Amino acid sequence: MPAPKGNKYAKGNPNSGRPTEYRSWMPKATLAYLHKHEDKISKNGKLTCKLPTLQGLAVELGGVTMQTLHDWAKQSEVFSLALGKVVKAQHDRLVQKGLSGDYNSTIAKLILSSNHGYAEKTEQKHSGEIVVTAEKVEEIKKALLDT
Repeated sequence: MPAPKGNKYAKGNPNSGRPTEYRSWMPKATLAYLHKHEDKISKNGKLTCKLPTLQGLAVELGGVTMQTLHDWAKQSEVFSLALGKVVKAQHDRLVQKGLSGDYNSTIAKLILSSNHGYAEKTEQKHSGEIVVTAEKVEEIKKALLDT
């Protein structure tokens, strides 16, 4: 049965809806997820990539949201450590296999920049000289005073 027309009791309530409960078996399930997501080489020699992701883990743990994963990590140090292993495994695999060419380097770079804080950096150097004469300083002062 839907809520009565005009009902605004839950409007703006961030705690509306049934909360997803943390369970003690979740750290083990997280590590099992990590072990299930190992890359494999098929019979024809092609690499089958099974990169672990937090989104994939959220689905594995019952279709919870990313916020729920982070809430559980705050609740349980054991779950936080297990979640950290997934993140570190993803990072390490992207770097190592991206460098070796086993993974597409563009995709590895994209995931590293969006999930792990990497950024492309370019530096620009100025090689010219700036010479300021006393006459130029006076000219600038006069222009500023006239405005």
